[in-house]
Amino acid sequence: LGDMSKALGAYERAVAIDDTSEIALLNCGNALCDTGRNSEGVMMLLEALEQGAVADVDLCLNIGVAARRAALDDVAVEFLERVVKLEESHVLARRLLLTLRPSAEGVQSSASDDVAYAKMLFDQDAGGYERAMLTDLKYCAPARLLDMLLNAHTDCDEVRWNRVMDSGCGSGLVGDLIRCVFVCVSVCVSVCESLRVSMSVSVRVSMCVSV
Repeated sequence: LGDMSKALGAYERAVAIDDTSEIALLNCGNALCDTGRNSEGVMMLLEALEQGAVADVDLCLNIGVAARRAALDDVAVEFLERVVKLEESHVLARRLLLTLRPSAEGVQSSASDDVAYAKMLFDQDAGGYERAMLTDLKYCAPARLLDMLLNAHTDCDEVRWNRVMDSGCGSGLVGDLIRCVFVCVSVCVSVCESLRVSMSVSVRVSMCVSV
C-alpha cells in the first residue's frame, strides 16, 4: 500500500530466488531507483535487459534518468538517446540529453520543447503539491487565514460582508478551505495569455457566500 521499502524487500527476495527472472529484475531495479539507490537500480535494470527484457521507451527512460542521478553520464546518454530514437518528440529525454550534451545532434532545444517541459513539470508536481505544502513543510497560512476570516465575520456587531474572493496563483489551498465553510461558486480565469500558454497556470477565484 505504497510502502516502497517493504516492496523492495520482496523484490530483492524474488531476485535472490531467481536472478534470471527479467520481471523480478525489472521490479527490483525500478524499486531501487525509486528509493534513491540509483546506481544499484541501473545495474539491476541493465541485467534485466541481458535476461531479455524489452528495451522500450519506459525502460530506457528509467535507466537514463537513474543513470543521470547516479552520475553515470555515459549510460545516461546512451539510454536517453535510445528514447529519442524510439520517440523523437519525447520531452523529458530531449531535455535531459541537453543537460548532458548541450551540442547533441538532433536534440536542440526549441520554444515548443520549453513549453512542453514546463507543462510536464507542472502536471507532474501538482498531485503532491498539497501534501508537500501542508504536511511536509507545515504550511499553515491557509488555515490561519480562514480563522481570521471567521473571526472578522463573527466578531463584528453586524455582518458587513457576505462574500469572500480568493484570487491566487497555485493549487487553491485557501479556496479549498473556505469552500468547506461558505457556500461558493468557483470560477477559473487566466492571469494573462502568455502565462497560461507557457505554464498552464490559472487563477482560481472563489466567490463565497456566507451562511
